[in-house]
Amino acid sequence: MAEKFKVSFPSQASTDIEREDPRLNRAAFVEMLLLNPQQVKAIQPRSQRSHYRAAINWMMLHQSSADASNLVKVQGFLEAFHHFCEVEDWGRARLIFQLESPPLLPDTLYRQLNVWGDYFSSIELCCQMLGKFDDEFDAIVLNAWGNSCNELARYEEAIVLYERALESAQRIGNDEFMAAH
Repeated sequence: MAEKFKVSFPSQASTDIEREDPRLNRAAFVEMLLLNPQQVKAIQPRSQRSHYRAAINWMMLHQSSADASNLVKVQGFLEAFHHFCEVEDWGRARLIFQLESPPLLPDTLYRQLNVWGDYFSSIELCCQMLGKFDDEFDAIVLNAWGNSCNELARYEEAIVLYERALESAQRIGNDEFMAAH
C-alpha cells in the first residue's frame, strides 16, 4: 500500500486572504496551505506528487479575463479541491471548501456557489467533504447540501439532509445551530 504524504498545518488557519488587488491572491493561499516546491518534490508515489503539482498549478496559473464569470475565476480553486480529494488531503480540501476572499468570495466558496446558481458544484463539494471531520463540520456540510437541493426543487432530499444536519448538531449539543435551523 502506498504511503500517504501528510503535512501538518495550523488547524485554526484562516481562510481569509488578504488581497492587494481584485484578483484572488493565489500565492498567499498556496503559502497558507504550506505547500512548497521542496516538499512537493519529495512526495511519493509519483501519482500523488502529480496531484499536488496539478493543484498548485491550477491555483497559481489559472488565468481569467476581468469580464469572466465568477465561476471561471474560481475554477482553479475548484480543480485544486478535486486534486486534494484524490489524494485524500482533506485538510487542504477543507480550506478551499471554506475559502473566503472578498469581494469575489464575500462568503465561503461552497455558499457562494449557491449564490451564483451553481448548485451542482456546491453539492459535489459537499459530497466529497461529508464524513471527513467531526459532527459539527458534517452539520455545516449537510445544511449546505440541503440548501442546494432546496434551490433545485429537490425538496424531499433537502428535508432529509436538513434533518441529518440537525441530528449532527444535536449530537454535539450545538444549540446555536439547532436554534437557527
